[in-house]
Amino acid sequence: MAERLAGRVVLVGWSSADWKVLNPLLDAGKLPALQSLVELGVKGHLNSLSPMLSPLLWTSIITGHTPDHHGVLGHFEPDEATGAARLASSTSRKVKALWNILAESGMRSVAVNWFASQPAEPIPGAIVSNLYPKARAAYGQPWVLPAACIHPPSLSETLSELRIHAGDLTGDDLKALIPKLERVDQIADRRPLTLAVALAESLTAHAAATWLIENETWDLLAVHYSALDLVCRTFMPFHPPRMENVSETDFELYRDVVATVYCYHDVLLGRLMELAGPDATIVLVSENGFHCDGLRPSGVPSLDDPSSGWERGHGIFAAAGPGLRQDELVFGAGLLDIAPFVLRLLGLPAGQDMPGRILPDALVNPPEDVRIPTWEAAPVDKPEDEWDRAAALAELAELGFVEPAPTGEFVRVSVQNDGTLAHVHMAAGRFAEAIPLLERGIVAQPSPVARMALAHCYQVAGRLEEAQALIEAVLAEDPNRSHAWLIKANLALAAGETEAALELLNEAGKRGAGNAQLQHRMGLVYEKMGRLSEAEECQSRVLELDPQFQPACTSRARALLELKRNDEAASMALDAVNLRYDDHSAHLLLGIALAREGQAERAILALETSVRYRPTSAAHTWLAFLRERAIVNPPEALYHRQRAAELAGRS
Repeated sequence: MAERLAGRVVLVGWSSADWKVLNPLLDAGKLPALQSLVELGVKGHLNSLSPMLSPLLWTSIITGHTPDHHGVLGHFEPDEATGAARLASSTSRKVKALWNILAESGMRSVAVNWFASQPAEPIPGAIVSNLYPKARAAYGQPWVLPAACIHPPSLSETLSELRIHAGDLTGDDLKALIPKLERVDQIADRRPLTLAVALAESLTAHAAATWLIENETWDLLAVHYSALDLVCRTFMPFHPPRMENVSETDFELYRDVVATVYCYHDVLLGRLMELAGPDATIVLVSENGFHCDGLRPSGVPSLDDPSSGWERGHGIFAAAGPGLRQDELVFGAGLLDIAPFVLRLLGLPAGQDMPGRILPDALVNPPEDVRIPTWEAAPVDKPEDEWDRAAALAELAELGFVEPAPTGEFVRVSVQNDGTLAHVHMAAGRFAEAIPLLERGIVAQPSPVARMALAHCYQVAGRLEEAQALIEAVLAEDPNRSHAWLIKANLALAAGETEAALELLNEAGKRGAGNAQLQHRMGLVYEKMGRLSEAEECQSRVLELDPQFQPACTSRARALLELKRNDEAASMALDAVNLRYDDHSAHLLLGIALAREGQAERAILALETSVRYRPTSAAHTWLAFLRERAIVNPPEALYHRQRAAELAGRS
């Protein structure tokens, strides 16, 4: 066992929290708890995964594995025994969560309100599942706990008394968030009720967490607050500055809700920090961000729909405690880094099958990242899966927490989860694995989104005629689908029809394609045409609109490299790496730029990192060159020449 850096770890999840909202509140002195955390520790953006669906992302955070490995692909899963849909659960998860790993190592955990944690698993410590805070009855009626939502069961009576119903919140409680509440017709306008439900859930989770902090022995406390996500989906359209499609009346009524709920979360965070004590390391994360400025889409945010365009690919990361640097920034952190990081804080190694890093930049004295092969060798003690998932699902749908999944939805959920898995493969560059999943889904339910995804996969695979047929069919049904025009432009570019691609991109812009995305695609077309200065200018405009649009950083670095502006290329590639550390192409560009600048040691480090994430012939060729000419190492040079030749032969 390695040196243990933290006496205890508190892992706090704020759904959809975003530094774009937090930073102005910090500057105004409205978030004292978070301010203390940042000043005493580290902060940074947290790269999300694709697709941005909450159950997938929170399960990746707590396991350190991607969705294709951990097995949670959505709120629901098909139940082959009944032919219906059922809620995803702790028994759906194929790998160990942090609390399972700690249990195997003789440590105790407390987990509250984590996605897919029902039924509660039997571990040393306590688990309070994600069904615990959801009201299952009208106000004033008996509110029975779901079966198996708390382990150990002996805590059920005590914790059931701590729950807060939306009906417990008074008008005065809500007026703190909606000062002009008396002007709202709460029969016709249900938004105040949505706010009350979201707050009641998070208060319930907080009440359980704080009681368990004081009354249980634990090494890890993991608590998830879901309110911000629901609040953002309801009230972010009214956040300043006012959007064109928002009425003055709604703007004045609801403009302060999002910021006030953020401040409310800070109060809860402060209480957790106080109870945890000075020996505890606090780790605060969100699974993705949520657009709050001029990049907000015009449509209404929908329930956990990543295609709506409201989610942002960067969540938040902040941590403070013994062994961590103080008042420093951490770059390039991602969701998959959190589990290895927490394990390292508690003196445990990550598994070699966990893709994430231990975030050495966050540590005062970063240790060597020594790993064991896997934590999955020994079986986990799973709970009996006897709770009534169908009844639980019906109740949650009735309360509006999830979309209804009627009896007989086996096919729909199967298709939906296959589509999710396909997008996971696509994000990892495994388009060949995505194609059969999408093809199978389209046969059952030919949705436009699935057909566009399949068209993109066909394009990457070189099956351009099939891709073209799919896109034409989508546009024949709805010519205003801007994303279909973007894909059509990609197809023209793949066919070498660059002028046609530019025309199609202009058409996409007329149909409502986002300006940053549009400028990025135009830059790629200009790059293909060899018009590198125009390509670089396009990507610069993208970064003026959205400085965290990481693909534009990578594309601009590539254009700068071609223009022989090596110093600028290195700087831009470093920005790309800092936004997304696992981008192998950004590390490759950084390595080439540094090599041209004569910085051989740094170049080799960047190129080796690129190879670690995805081996390419180009990276191995440059490594061979540097080992032959700069930092001479003939055996390594020979190895890289051989690998470069092997990879070139496969392409």
